[in-house]
Amino acid sequence: MSIENLENNKNAPAVSDMKHARDYSVGSVVRAVSGRGAGNLYIVVGMDGDKYAWLCDGKYRRIKNPKRKNIKHVEMERPADGEMTSMIEDRIDVLDSEIRKFIKKVRDGRAAN
Repeated sequence: MSIENLENNKNAPAVSDMKHARDYSVGSVVRAVSGRGAGNLYIVVGMDGDKYAWLCDGKYRRIKNPKRKNIKHVEMERPADGEMTSMIEDRIDVLDSEIRKFIKKVRDGRAAN
């Protein structure tokens, strides 16, 4: 089915929604754009279908208790990092302190540019 047909089909998901779902993967760093955590950076630790992502920041949302957020309410800050992705997917004990350090590195790198 082409994109034009999807745009005309009212029962199909929006094309922009489908695009967002493909962009997010485990290990990606995202910024919340709505809700109480708006402006905060999170790491995607899991996906719940094509609509929701499980997020953690290592401080308020720990790896043991991630936040489930609609992907419409987040934007990509940095694509998935290979090392962080492999640690999360292989279920290696990822420490909250490692997540905080990684997010801080992303935040500081963005500020320097």
